[in-house]
Amino acid sequence: MEEFLELVKKGFFQKKRYDSRQDYLSNTADMLEREGLVKEGFKKVLMDREDNYPTGIQTITVPVSIPHAEFSYVNQESIVVTVFEKPVLFRRMDAPEEEVGAEISFMLLLRDAHSHLTVLQQLSGLLQSDKLARIRETDSMEKLAQILQEE
Repeated sequence: MEEFLELVKKGFFQKKRYDSRQDYLSNTADMLEREGLVKEGFKKVLMDREDNYPTGIQTITVPVSIPHAEFSYVNQESIVVTVFEKPVLFRRMDAPEEEVGAEISFMLLLRDAHSHLTVLQQLSGLLQSDKLARIRETDSMEKLAQILQEE
């Protein structure tokens, strides 16, 4: 969980209301570009990728999404964690014709295949844990980091 936590600390935490998946992806991508974490064009690639390869996941506890784009559009590796004030519909990764009301999104900003694999392994463990329900209730990066550090 160490690499995952470090990337979360380099990124952003937001607890916010979005009207749709497109609203969330567009506004978050714009913020990331303003902050210099991603290159110009990231938003289009991110939104196209989500349309073609949905990232919604129905976990046992809390539905999530894990949007990401090609490595070449990322300037600084990080993870943006968003707790939605109202669930946002994402098409399911395992059944694209169905939607899931994601309550948390982990937007992955990764630059190479090795870190991608490591982060996905650690995220997979998190998605199977009871921490998601606690993350859904958190309201700050400090509280999020504390939850992620726990064994």
